[in-house]
Amino acid sequence: MISILRNFLFLATALLVGSVFADDNTTIATRAGKLSITGDAGNVSLFLDRKKLSTETDSLRMSFKSKFVLNDKDVVLVADGVSATCQLNFFVTVVSKYDVKISPSFGTCDDGPQVIQSGARIMLNMKDEKGKRVKYIFENGVISENGKVLKAQ
Repeated sequence: MISILRNFLFLATALLVGSVFADDNTTIATRAGKLSITGDAGNVSLFLDRKKLSTETDSLRMSFKSKFVLNDKDVVLVADGVSATCQLNFFVTVVSKYDVKISPSFGTCDDGPQVIQSGARIMLNMKDEKGKRVKYIFENGVISENGKVLKAQ
């Protein structure tokens, strides 16, 4: 019985996450090549052209949300459906002709953040589970949450 319930919850979560991401892309062009996301729930990878950038994750689904041009770099905001209880976190992939960097994961599980670019700064305003505002800023290759720098996990 528990196994049937667990399978039902996994399927319901996959369908719900799929509907949240229904109009999102899994391929995006950058000046350094094509970023793509491949895999199924629980086995998702990020590639630049055909080179794997990340190992498989427990993500239910990933998708590209926005691309920003910052001087010689393309900055791509990636949505990450991480679990049944938290349907959406983010990370930033910075692509240049010379290298690729991936930020730590961040977010409050808010699936409708306000995203604003101001010069070389990208800001995401979200609400946490209590309705409190949280501000994430990507600037100079670093992500901060309400002014505090996030460390790599």
